Amino acid sequence: MFPRSRRSSEARFFLIGEAVSASLSPYLHNSALAALGERGVYEALSLPLANLDACLAAWHGSNIRGLNITTPYKKTIVKHLSLQDPLVQSLGATNTLLWEPGAYRAFNTDVWGFEKSLETLPCLKGSTIAVLGAGGAARAVLAVLLQKGTKRIFLVNRSLGRLQAVREQFQDSPTIISYLADDPLLASLSGLDGLIQTSSARLAEPFPLSFSQLSPSAFIYDLNYEPQGTTLLIAHARSLGFKAQDGRQMLAAQAAKAMALWLGSDAEELNMLYQGIMQKRP
Repeated sequence: MFPRSRRSSEARFFLIGEAVSASLSPYLHNSALAALGERGVYEALSLPLANLDACLAAWHGSNIRGLNITTPYKKTIVKHLSLQDPLVQSLGATNTLLWEPGAYRAFNTDVWGFEKSLETLPCLKGSTIAVLGAGGAARAVLAVLLQKGTKRIFLVNRSLGRLQAVREQFQDSPTIISYLADDPLLASLSGLDGLIQTSSARLAEPFPLSFSQLSPSAFIYDLNYEPQGTTLLIAHARSLGFKAQDGRQMLAAQAAKAMALWLGSDAEELNMLYQGIMQKRP
C-alpha cells in the first residue's frame, strides 16, 4: 500500500493527493528533517479516489507518523476520521493527520499557513476581496479573511453545490457573497482591494474576473506555485504593476506547522527554518 521504509527506525511521512509529483513538500520536509537531525523520510504518494478507503484502513497500526492531505481529498477524508481538531470540525477540511494511539487526528494547518503568509501584504480590515474557488483551501482562506475583519468577500466558483456547501459551513455569513462563474453580475464588481486564487486553475488572467476590476493598489495572491519560477497569474499581475504573491510562503508555513505537530516542536521556530529552505529554491 505504501513504499517500504528503508530503515525500520526512521519516522515516515507522506503527502496524499491525486497529482503530487510536482509538489515541493518533499523538498521542504526532507530538508528540514536533515537540518533538525531527525531520522525520517517524507514522500509524495499519488492516490486515486477509489483507493482512499483501503489506504485509510492500512494506515492504522503502521509506522507512519504523519500525513499531509491535498487536492482533492481535504474535504472527502474528514468523514473517515473520528478524531478532529476543532478547526477541522468548523471548516470541514483537513490537510494534516497526526498518529495518536489507535487512530489519526485531523488538523488544518492551511489556516495558520495562510495567515502567516499575509504578513507582507496590506491590512485586510475593511477591505473588499474576491476569492476564486470553493474547495478546502478556500475554506481556510475565508476563515482568515473573516477573522481579519474583511468588509466584503466575493466568492466565485463554477459549481453551485460547492458554493452552497461553503455558505453552510460559514453559517451564511453576510460578509460572504457568492457568485457562479458565469453570473453576468460579476462584471459589475469594481475597485476590489485584493484577489485570491484558491482553485487549481493555471491561467494568466483572474478568470472570470479581470485585472481592470481591481483597484490600482490591490494585491493578487495565487495559492498555486510552480516548481521553478512563479505562476502565470502572478507573472502577469507583476507586469501590470500589482503587488502579487504566489503560494510558496503559505506552503512553507503550513508545512512548518504540520511538522511542529508531528515532532511536538515550536511552529514559529520551524517556520523560520522552512521559509529559509524555500528561499533557497529557485
